[in-house]
Amino acid sequence: MVAGLNHPVPHFYIAGAPKCGTTALYAYLSAHPRLFLPHDPKDATAHSGLNYKEPHFFAPDLLWRDYTQDPAVYASLYAAAPLEALLGDASVFYLYSQRALPRIRELRPEAKIIVMLRHPVDLLYSLHGHYRYSLAEPEPDFARALELDRPFPLVYRPVARLGAQLQRVYRLFPRDQVHVIWHEDFAADTAACVAETCRFLGVEPPARGDFARHNAQKQLRSPTLQRLLLWRPRAAQRLARQLLPARLRHRAATALLDLNRREQARPPLDPQVRATLTRDFADDIALLAELTGRSLDHWMKP
Repeated sequence: MVAGLNHPVPHFYIAGAPKCGTTALYAYLSAHPRLFLPHDPKDATAHSGLNYKEPHFFAPDLLWRDYTQDPAVYASLYAAAPLEALLGDASVFYLYSQRALPRIRELRPEAKIIVMLRHPVDLLYSLHGHYRYSLAEPEPDFARALELDRPFPLVYRPVARLGAQLQRVYRLFPRDQVHVIWHEDFAADTAACVAETCRFLGVEPPARGDFARHNAQKQLRSPTLQRLLLWRPRAAQRLARQLLPARLRHRAATALLDLNRREQARPPLDPQVRATLTRDFADDIALLAELTGRSLDHWMKP
């Protein structure tokens, strides 16, 4: 811990953006013996409902049902970390947050920031699908959802303005403390991207092996069943407590949640919607290209 604080300040951050491969990178880095990122203890009942992977502790401007602002809870996520491990935090809306990265710089100015980037329209379409799957988004029509004025997390366009967000990162941290990963590169050669990220963090890259897919697109078999499992009626909770011990309840709920999911890609986005949104993001895409020195002309093609 940093002296004088009652919570850890991790050494590195997968700061975003969402739906850019961050879950997969989190999984691969979590497997490294020199790195520690919080993970959900499958049989644990403590802090039920907390997002272990993405606690968003340093983003008090982004309040959501499974984030935490409790220092004791945040500290508990790192209780199992080996003393010599580098601590990481994979809260993917830190990039979007106005307060997270300034706070991190204040507490740990040498922190290393990992930023994953993707075509903004692909990010938005995937994010909408994720919110539909998680029952956070009631609007099934993607284009209409983007036009609605709603509080976090149901904000879309600002989250996808990656050029403006990366510019803010570079104003806060030296470039040698910022590592950019492009989603298309990550998909084309995952092993090379993971190895490069490990070198950025100062640890030995893992042996090249099979990098399994993580966080593939999913659909719900029954949204109604999902609601019952996630937001159980009090009568059902009381009955379950009488019949099953806590660990068995947790396992049963997890098994039912798994059975209610199926991997299924979304239908392709309407070309007209895609073209309109791409034009809307043209200035931000140009800024992103300027900041990174990477040609993004192919992003502007229909």
